[in-house]
This record gives sequence, C-alpha cells and structure tokens, in this order.
Amino acid sequence: MVQEGGTDPVELDLAEMFAKKLAKRLTTKCKEPYEVLASPKGTRNLWYVRSPSILAIRERSMERGTVYVYSYDLLRFDYLFADDDIHDSEDIVNFLQDLKDRRNWDYLSKRVCPHVVAYLTWADMIAKQASEEKKAEVEHWFPSKEYPALRRSGFRAVINTKGMTDDEKINAIDKHIPAVIKAYDLASDQKSWEAFMQDFVKKAKFGTTKS
Repeated sequence: MVQEGGTDPVELDLAEMFAKKLAKRLTTKCKEPYEVLASPKGTRNLWYVRSPSILAIRERSMERGTVYVYSYDLLRFDYLFADDDIHDSEDIVNFLQDLKDRRNWDYLSKRVCPHVVAYLTWADMIAKQASEEKKAEVEHWFPSKEYPALRRSGFRAVINTKGMTDDEKINAIDKHIPAVIKAYDLASDQKSWEAFMQDFVKKAKFGTTKS
C-alpha cells in the first residue's frame, strides 16, 4: 500500500508499482521477504518497504527523489538520559535538540549527559566503519524536537535518486542496504558499547574527552 495525501493518483500508482518491483528484486537477491506495507500513521510516504533486516525503505511525498533506508531501532534515549539522572520528557526533547549540533557535545559530555554523548560518539564511529567497509554512506540518526514521540535512534542511508531510472534507483538502494545492516550488527555488540561507554564517561569526569 502507498500513503495518500493529495498526491496525483497516477503518481501513486507508479509509486506502488515501483515499490512492488523493488520488493520483488530485493526478496530474490537478499533471500528474505521484502514487503510493501501501509505507511505508519502520521507519515506521508509515496511508498514504504520493510524486511526482517531493514526497518524501512521509503520515499516521502514531500521529498520526492530522496530515498531513506533505515535500520531497526537501537538503545532508548530515555534510558540513556536516566543514566545521567535526567528523567523529565521535556528536558530530554530539549537536550536532543541541543545534541543535533556536535559543537555542543564536548560541553554536554562534561557537564550534563556523558552517557548520551558517549552513545552518540560510539554510534558515529560505527556508521563510519560500516560506510568504509561496505563502500556506501550511512549515518547515525536520532530524534529531535521535530520528532518528539521518538526516543530511539538508528542508522540510515539517505540516497539522492533524482533523475534515475527505476533500475538505477533499485541498484542505488541495494548498494546501501549492506552498510545499514552492518552498522546495526556492529551496534548490537553490547560488550563493545559498555567498554566504550565506561572509558568515555570516566574521561568526561576528568575533562579529558574530545567528542
């Protein structure tokens, strides 16, 4: 299914045809089912595809020509903030907004939320490693004030598909999927995260971190 919302019916039909073609191609190549699904409530997508390894592949109706490939969610931010003794939901949303600017990380790591900054630093390192290994750019993405209901983060690829044919678009998406999955797999290593976090927080207390 494709999310409607003022989009031309012909365009919706073409978008659904593309989504089905994409899902079929990826199912065959990746040996797991990719399905065309109805978009989550509150979103406006031209099309939306999911698999057991990928949370979402989508193209938003307001951003035609940009495809997003998302991993499944990682750690909960409210739990991370709780480790820094921050529990108020409004404070969390405000700090998430501040954390969108990396220039704030050094101050926040030393004065406010070292566990959260440790996590963001670690996740960025993982995104860079996965991008280099799979030769496709992925990034760590987390919610901010624009998405107040979200409390988890994940990895995503942002792909410019403007001017591409359907086959070129599918190939571009296919190229980025392994990098997104690799980043998620690396981030699932709990021992790696705990070792990094403990070292980072210890250094933050002595003012020696550099985010």
